[in-house]
Amino acid sequence: MGRVNYSFTPRLREEVHRIRRDLWQLLSAEERLALERLESRWIGRSHLIESLSTPYLLGAMLLVALLDIEARLERVEAELARLESGTHGKE
Repeated sequence: MGRVNYSFTPRLREEVHRIRRDLWQLLSAEERLALERLESRWIGRSHLIESLSTPYLLGAMLLVALLDIEARLERVEAELARLESGTHGKE
């Protein structure tokens, strides 16, 4: 018997799709944007994710926390852009 190898990237993409399908309708607009940003990061950093072995519960907890952080960051970035655009005309 040989070792069974699997391709991690397709499994990651399937999981990202499942997360989107299961959560999308429950998320606010800010959280949806945050999820899109996270999806891009997850795929781009798949080599790091592949090296971890964490229990699903911990992963779910982290996902919810990340969505909240990303949504808050989006609000801060939007406010900063608004403030910066308002001060450029006064300089």
